[in-house]
Amino acid sequence: MNNTIKDKDLVLISTPKRRYITRVEKGKSFFTKQGVLKFNDIIGQEFGTKVDTHYVLKPSLNDFILYGLKRETQIIYPKESGQIILKLDLANGMKVFECGTGSGALSLFLARAIEPDGVLFTYEKEKVFYQNAKMNIENAGSGKNIKFFNHDIEKGIDEKDFDAAFVDLKEPHKYIEWLRTILKKGSVLGMLVPTTNQVSAILKKCEKHFFDIQIIEVLMREYIPNPTRLRPKDIMVGHTGYLVFAR
Repeated sequence: MNNTIKDKDLVLISTPKRRYITRVEKGKSFFTKQGVLKFNDIIGQEFGTKVDTHYVLKPSLNDFILYGLKRETQIIYPKESGQIILKLDLANGMKVFECGTGSGALSLFLARAIEPDGVLFTYEKEKVFYQNAKMNIENAGSGKNIKFFNHDIEKGIDEKDFDAAFVDLKEPHKYIEWLRTILKKGSVLGMLVPTTNQVSAILKKCEKHFFDIQIIEVLMREYIPNPTRLRPKDIMVGHTGYLVFAR
């Protein structure tokens, strides 16, 4: 993999106070509270180069989701995305259904997990969200194996026989019976909802159509990387949603 910074590359700029995602533009500069980074000074250098207090790094997918994604909606955070990929048992070549594209954060993780031969079919009924998600995924340099639909699934879809499905909707329980018809027998369905009453509504519907039901909440606490004063950060990423999985 090429490790040289080029014009038009997406980069992560890490400073002692903040991280930024931007695209390199020859002849231009990037301004932070820690100073000015001239792009001409880093073009041709290796990723990992330090200029004054700025480290210039190749952004990971996690970095892009947290610092480079334009959000029109609440996103599914990376702390949940890892669990979703594992629970759906995603692998190369799978055909995956997603409903509620939102800002495209989870779509990026799902698509990468099934590369290069798998296909993600993602549906978003709100045009503004659909357009923003497409832009985000193009900016990330991804999307070759994603099929986008600006479509309300209540009107039905043409595809079926999916290997796995994930739904991020306000009332996913309304679609449980229908989701069973588009999934291959024994496949995994995943959902994310923010409240316990939504989980209860899902459980009532799932009992008739699915089995092996699991409910998970993922909490994450970071630590301050100071060897002499190692302790948790004052703010943690706590409750963002309940994950429900069923076969």
